[in-house]
Amino acid sequence: MKNPYYNNIVTPVDFNDFTELIVEQSYQIATLFNCDITLLHIVHDVKSIKDGVKEYYEPDESIIRKLKLLSSIYRKRYEIDFHYQILQGDVSETIISFAYENYARLIVMGKIGRIHLNQTQTIGNNTAQVIRKAYCPVLITSPYGVKNEFNTILFPIDLTQPISQKINAAIQFSRFYLSSLKIVFVMTNKNMNRENEFKQKLEKIRIFMIENNVHCTTNLLANLEPYKSIADEILEYATYSEADMIFLMTQQEKEADWHHTYIGSTATQIIKSATVPVLTVTPFQNTFQVF
Repeated sequence: MKNPYYNNIVTPVDFNDFTELIVEQSYQIATLFNCDITLLHIVHDVKSIKDGVKEYYEPDESIIRKLKLLSSIYRKRYEIDFHYQILQGDVSETIISFAYENYARLIVMGKIGRIHLNQTQTIGNNTAQVIRKAYCPVLITSPYGVKNEFNTILFPIDLTQPISQKINAAIQFSRFYLSSLKIVFVMTNKNMNRENEFKQKLEKIRIFMIENNVHCTTNLLANLEPYKSIADEILEYATYSEADMIFLMTQQEKEADWHHTYIGSTATQIIKSATVPVLTVTPFQNTFQVF
């Protein structure tokens, strides 16, 4: 019998043109984790508001039939357990709550929703909120295709900030996927005078990774062009290194609820423009037990 804890990937679906791609990417991850997939559809149309409380419309029968049929088709096609759930409420909050209450190992979703189908370099509001507030890692799929393997993971880090927790997360992640890590830091004109310091830090990280049986390379990149961003450098390197995934850690908000994080401008641009899946991980202590 499977362990019911952290044995489920939650995949929100709204039946847009990317649903098939998102489900297939979920399947590829599920085979690595040996876990089930739950297709989650949220009915979010508000019927009325009374005393500040929203009442949502009931799920349409056609939606129920469609989701049930999809689960059956995917179960037969992929030969793993597919479940489905239809809930009512705010989209992002309902996804986060469902994943938390059901001990989800991972949330897999697209970076764009139905209203953004022609904007492949946009993060939908619901996706952004789930990344910020989810208690588990969130994998943002690429609209350009599905990755069957994750042999090479690009891990951008900021050497000007504390990194120990990020390095520990990267070790656990790479071990689970048997992946090679490519760790990069991008210097700018503002900190170019610290080049030797950054090189030494990267070398220490590389040695530490090797000592922990993680195949790792490190690279120090330089962003000296005034009209080029750090995210541009990282995305170019992702293409050059043929990365299968980009691994990002969000940052914890100061003076905020402990489980809220913010997505910095560099991370936002990476998620928007990446042509490979992006895995976002929160800095919470209990995050890492899911790897």
